[in-house]
Amino acid sequence: MTFLLPATLRGQPRWVLPTLAGILALAALLYLWNIGHSGLSTYYAAAARSMSRNLHALAFGALDPAATTTLDKLSGFVVPQALFIRLLGFHGWVLALPQAIEGILTVFASYVVGTRWRGPVMGIATAGIMALTPMLAAMFGRPTEDSMLTMTMVFAFAAWQRAVQSRHWPWLLLAAAWVAVGFQAKMLQAWLILPALAVGYFVAVHGTVRIRMLRVGIAGVVAILLSLSWIGVIQATPPQDRPYVDGSTNNNAFSMVFGYNGVDRIVPGLIPGSVPQVRHTSSRGNTTATGWAAHNPAKLVLPQFTTQIGWLYPAALAGVLLGLRPLFRRRFRRGNTSESAGTDEARAVEARTTENGTVETGTVRTGADRAETGTVITLALSAGVTALVLSLAFVPHATYFAGLALPLALLSVLGALEVTRIYRLGTPRSHVPLVALVAAQTAWATAIALIGPASLRWVALPVLLLGVTATVGLLVRRTGRAWLLPAVAAALIGPTIWSASVLKPGGGGSVSDGYAGPRVSAAFIMHHAPRARAVPSSPVVPGLDAEQVRLLRYVTPLNGGRPWLFATDTTYVAVNFLLYTPYQVTLMGGFSRQAPHPTLAQLRTELRASTVKFVLLSDAPGPSNTALASVHSWVASTCVVALRGQFRDGSPASQTLYDCAPRS
Repeated sequence: MTFLLPATLRGQPRWVLPTLAGILALAALLYLWNIGHSGLSTYYAAAARSMSRNLHALAFGALDPAATTTLDKLSGFVVPQALFIRLLGFHGWVLALPQAIEGILTVFASYVVGTRWRGPVMGIATAGIMALTPMLAAMFGRPTEDSMLTMTMVFAFAAWQRAVQSRHWPWLLLAAAWVAVGFQAKMLQAWLILPALAVGYFVAVHGTVRIRMLRVGIAGVVAILLSLSWIGVIQATPPQDRPYVDGSTNNNAFSMVFGYNGVDRIVPGLIPGSVPQVRHTSSRGNTTATGWAAHNPAKLVLPQFTTQIGWLYPAALAGVLLGLRPLFRRRFRRGNTSESAGTDEARAVEARTTENGTVETGTVRTGADRAETGTVITLALSAGVTALVLSLAFVPHATYFAGLALPLALLSVLGALEVTRIYRLGTPRSHVPLVALVAAQTAWATAIALIGPASLRWVALPVLLLGVTATVGLLVRRTGRAWLLPAVAAALIGPTIWSASVLKPGGGGSVSDGYAGPRVSAAFIMHHAPRARAVPSSPVVPGLDAEQVRLLRYVTPLNGGRPWLFATDTTYVAVNFLLYTPYQVTLMGGFSRQAPHPTLAQLRTELRASTVKFVLLSDAPGPSNTALASVHSWVASTCVVALRGQFRDGSPASQTLYDCAPRS
């Protein structure tokens, strides 16, 4: 039955299968343990439920079942949630289940990538690091768009790797297709990997410059065309036959994707037709979206990021430097081949550890070096471009950086394997790289623990003890391999403890902002986002508070069977009613109250057609929106006040319900 196993599992040492099974079980435990208590983002959950009820809403990514307005981003990541709701019914755990499955597939794909590159040791180590990355442990158990993006980016790299290793370039087209799928989940962020895949392929494979450029160009065109296919269909559909595109002021999907969700996060207002950014939407407790860190290239060295994804920075840096050595050695040999050919040290440096563990010396294989160098360049460039762009951009949640997990894991393992290989050569100074890496890694992990949350600073003590023990042992007994175990433990104990914190309720951050462990003190960096007051859910209608139940009881018997219960400019009220009741609600102004939809003329048409009777408007002034301001002015002067209350869950702001039925 072994023929049923993937190629990367056939013929492997006996320890591989049970170890991989244990890692996947650990990942499943982390992602599924609190799946029923992970909470939900009412905005996206309402869209998922609406899309599960109406195929037209599913096709266009609409917020409401009647498909009057879309989400303010592409809804590819919501599609699996909607399909699971149709299959299993609407429950909180059903919303999170697709992301948990995506996480398990991501860990397995990480094993496949590592095994193809350097054998089962790298595969198992990479999968283990991915499973124990705190950011991923928190993210994959919650319904977020970053889960699908992370999975597709790993799949894209795996397909790129096949293109390089098999020399069958059509695999490059599969990589492009996976990038396009990631685009549907997180839009332009998926394209950040394209430069790395292009440059890496150009470096890694043989062939004329013209052939390589042609292949890379074709793959790039495929990625772009497939990425734009969905928004192209949306935009080609007549406006009257599709929902209004939220996130835009001109009902244009390209403005929403490339402006509101794209370059406007770096240079606001650059693309016309996009809704201005709303800075106050960052999750409670998040410290990435406000203050001086919002557009800071040093964002990834801040404590709130290093505790989540930055534990292995020194090992990853070592992987880049040592992985690129063949590139520099070839240049050196071209200029000084005769001097270095006969020395014992040169032979030692050119040694290679093959997949079955034997060591071969002699001339470095050019093809293998090209693939090795191209892979390292691809990983380093992917991590570098993603880190730079997202550090300069406005990102409301830390999990935007989850795409760095695979490059950091692979490069970290590469660095560890390379210094260990050099250590085993037994030359007079072969222990120096390993000792230096263990010392640097220990110092870095200790610093992260010490500047992290006070409740977990005790982690610094075991990290320091294990790291110092390993460093001293490697210095004193230079051939003692037993000292490698405490070195590995020192590197992994921090992320393991942080990841394990998601097993307790509330240990994984909020549903829209996965964060493993206690957060860094807000006073250390900047102020927290304001806390909303807690409002208990009413037992009469679970999910609605008492004020919203009062609104529901008032409107329902007077609505006269109209398709929509009411129209409102308050997003939180609209999504709560869409989520927890069977009724339809029209959202005016979109998520941020800045989209000019519906216009006053459109609203009056719906009122005359008896599609809607009641209009619920916020009493607080909103963002600048001429269309919504006209609606406010007309409703206040024409309609009858029916009810006042604080209907927005958790907010002291009040809203007024108007009866706008035409008078005879």
